[in-house]
Amino acid sequence: MAVDLVLGLADRAYQQGDWVLALAFYRNALAMDPAQSAARGYRLTIGHCEIELAAADALAGLALEADAGSGSERERAIASMLRLRARDLCRAGDGARAARLLRLLVTCDAAIAETYAQSIDAAPTSPAASGDAGGDPAFLVGVRDLDVAALKQRLRAQLAAAGQGWAQRYFTGDYFWAGLLDRVIGHAR
Repeated sequence: MAVDLVLGLADRAYQQGDWVLALAFYRNALAMDPAQSAARGYRLTIGHCEIELAAADALAGLALEADAGSGSERERAIASMLRLRARDLCRAGDGARAARLLRLLVTCDAAIAETYAQSIDAAPTSPAASGDAGGDPAFLVGVRDLDVAALKQRLRAQLAAAGQGWAQRYFTGDYFWAGLLDRVIGHAR
């Protein structure tokens, strides 16, 4: 069938990262066989190509068409590729493009859809509404009250009892604790 040939060419261009050519082929496949759009992931791959080709300042306003998730094996494979691509974009420093890809995945990935619905798209809650007048998130309430000196002393005693000299030198140094606390408190903000 002709649509399978076009889809094969589109997939090859897509896998090679030739977004312009893949976009053209996927649009042709959609025009030839619109009934199979969800199962074959036409609009999902078209959306991905459009995100890759969009200018950085145009990503937020990019209007993408999406099918309802079909649960097909092909759609799941494309969704996996999109998640990996989003990760690669984050590592390359292109967080806005990665975020737009994840937003595209909301249509076919239940976990991402739930995350957006509950954590990102949900109305923000004020610290007073969450019961914490100090402004700290709930998971940090107990962390700031820890007696760090007592924890360090307890760890030193445990390491000494275990006879692990190398671990004792590393874990009891002030540089380790300062760095650890900075990372814990810094990630919470």
